[in-house]
Amino acid sequence: MIPLESIKRYLFVNTLIQYLSDFHLGIITDLSVASSIAVGAISAIALAFSIHFSREQAKASQQQIEQMKIQNRALEAQVEELKKQTKELMKKPKIELEKDLHALTEFPPPVDIRGAAKFIRIKATNKGETTAKECIAKAEIKNRNPELGGVLLHWVRYREHIFVDIKDQYRPIDIATNDSEIADLIVLLRDDIHNQIAVALRTFLSPLYSSYPNDGRLFLRVNDEIHVRVFCSNSEQSNELIITYKNQFNFNTINKDNIGQYFEIVQKEEE
Repeated sequence: MIPLESIKRYLFVNTLIQYLSDFHLGIITDLSVASSIAVGAISAIALAFSIHFSREQAKASQQQIEQMKIQNRALEAQVEELKKQTKELMKKPKIELEKDLHALTEFPPPVDIRGAAKFIRIKATNKGETTAKECIAKAEIKNRNPELGGVLLHWVRYREHIFVDIKDQYRPIDIATNDSEIADLIVLLRDDIHNQIAVALRTFLSPLYSSYPNDGRLFLRVNDEIHVRVFCSNSEQSNELIITYKNQFNFNTINKDNIGQYFEIVQKEEE
């Protein structure tokens, strides 16, 4: 027979082993549950951050879109303003200046108290959409006579004996759309009394039938350079015309076909 003490020890040990096994399994089960809970919590937190970040990105994107809309509206307003300015600019007068040589050939030389005179003139054409107001023509001898400055030219519309006083000679003129006005610029003089030829800026109309200027500084010399522009009260200044006196000439033979031998005339484009 097995002793009673041995049986008791066996039962004790077996019971202890079973207890320990159940306790270990419970710990493992609890740890698994805790681990699952922790993983779930971390996932939930990550999902929450992801949702928050996505919302912030969407919010920022929407703000960018709104900002772009504002910028686009501002740009559209600028474009419309530019269109208006361009349209208004197109409505302004635009004076184009060029030479006019008809008075060298096609008309008889006007009788002068000393002999005869021919003219180099300028032609101012309004190529804008409205009338050019109060236009004056101005010439300057660039290479000398700085004290003389620019001198006003005479519009041929205002001929001798029609002006009341000297101011009327330089009265500004209006130039209608697609219309032109002519101004005297240079007078070529044949002085039969003194048997000589003279060249001068044409800025004075004498009631005594003399084309000679009343200011000695207006006489031109070879290599003198004359710059001419037209100015109006409601438009930009015209392009520039530059005339250089190159060589002496024969009064009787100079004409619009051979003038290039004696005068260099350059029509500059608008700046």
